[in-house]
Parts: sequence; C-alpha cells; structure tokens
Amino acid sequence: MTTDRGPGALTAVGFTNYAFPRQTQTTQSYSGFGSLTFHATDAFSLTGEVRYEDETQGFKQISSNLAAPTQAAIYDLSQHIRFWTPRVIAKYEANRNHQVYASFARGEKEGGFNTGLNVFANQRAFTPEKTNTFEIGSKNDFLDHRLRFNGDIYYTDWYNQQAACQNPVSAGGSSTNRTYTCNVAASHIYGLEVNADIRMLDSLSISTSFAYTHARYTSFLDASLAQTLVLAGLPAVDFNGKHLPYVPDVKFIFSPRYTVNVGDKLTLEARVDA
Repeated sequence: MTTDRGPGALTAVGFTNYAFPRQTQTTQSYSGFGSLTFHATDAFSLTGEVRYEDETQGFKQISSNLAAPTQAAIYDLSQHIRFWTPRVIAKYEANRNHQVYASFARGEKEGGFNTGLNVFANQRAFTPEKTNTFEIGSKNDFLDHRLRFNGDIYYTDWYNQQAACQNPVSAGGSSTNRTYTCNVAASHIYGLEVNADIRMLDSLSISTSFAYTHARYTSFLDASLAQTLVLAGLPAVDFNGKHLPYVPDVKFIFSPRYTVNVGDKLTLEARVDA
C-alpha cells in the first residue's frame, strides 16, 4: 500500500480545510507457478510452464482538478485482474556442445491507475497489456569450448499496449505534461540476435554480438488531442508504422578482454567495450 498523506482526513471536508491532494493505493496479489519437463528421448525434451496471477487493486484520491475546493471529487476505484501466462519450450541436444530450441511464451503486464490530477474520470484506470512471443534458436560450442556461438530469431505480437497519451489544456490550446497511460497501442516486433565468445589464449578473449530489431507500432491513435487538432486544422496524431521509442534497428557490440593472474589470490582484468 502507498499513501500520499496530508494533514487532514481523506474526505472532501479535509480537502477543503487543507487544500492538499492525497491518495491511497492498495494492491493484493496472489500468484502460482508450475513447470513440467518430458524427456521423449535422451536428446529431445519438451517443457511446459504456467504462471497464474490474481490481483486486486484499489485507488482513492481527492482530486484538485476543479475550480472550487468545496467541489472536490473523491475517487474510490478498484479493479480485479487475473491472467495465465504459459510458456512451451521444445529442445533438441545433438550432444553436449550443440543445441537447438523453439519456444512460445505469453506475457502480461498488469494494469493500474493514473494518479495525476489533470486527467478525466474515464481515464483513471488502464488494463493489462499482453504479448505472444515465438522464438527459434541454437547454442553451440566449438574447438574444445574455445568458441561459443549462439543465435536466435523471434517474433512478438504486443497488443492492448499501454502507451503515453496526453490531454490538451483546453479546446484549441496546446498539449502539456498532462500525460496518462492508455491502452490504445499495438506493435509487431521481430528480429535476430547472434553472439560469439572467442577464447584466443588463456588470458585473451573476445566477445561480440549483433542484433537486428524491427519494432513498429501497428496502431497507436491518441484520441485525447483530437478536438484540439481539429480546431487547429491539423490531422489526428497517428503513430501507425512508427518506431517504438528507445529500440534501435541495429546494435553491435565488440569487447576484447585480457586477464592476468597476479600471485595466487589476485586477478587483474582489462576490457574494452565498443
């Protein structure tokens, strides 16, 4: 439970007397996890996992988003969230040095409440977002474990996505920091990752990795600003097809490392990361 306390009680009268916004958030959560692995042969195995989450959230707030404190709104909200998140992994090990695998996983992030004072009543709560991810990969050791090479490809369908929406100051005005979380987005993400660790000498090794990620919104229309934009003669803010923030298309890492033993109990390491 988190509480933002003022000097008075969480009531309209208390708000009028002290004019200080207060809020209380509560979360009661139960969860369970189970995993089962079936070895069909010495080389092939199938693993199933499942997690269950049951969560009740509560939110109370005295809102100052009104002209007169005596008309303060009291929000007393709750929502009950429950979901299953399974994962299935098929794995084939040709030997101790070579492995291929395929997996499917469903993920879910719980919803919550927007606690900012400058949002409307119907924007107070947001619901869980969900993902379905498919992955195929391989892990390999070569040259008596001096060379390790791993790679995978993946695809993620991300829907009911929690995104940042904004409310305008007023009709015909401009957008401000009245940001709130809303479930208006969906995305498709796919790509590949490869990495290699090379031990050239006992003291010298090199780690490298390369990743390509295609992460785009398939839908994201912020209707919060629609009225303002229409009055300004501008089209709606539509992020369809745009990059997800903070996700580069290409990432490459190169890291040589040199290690030397100094005496029996001390090891020195020098490393460069590019």
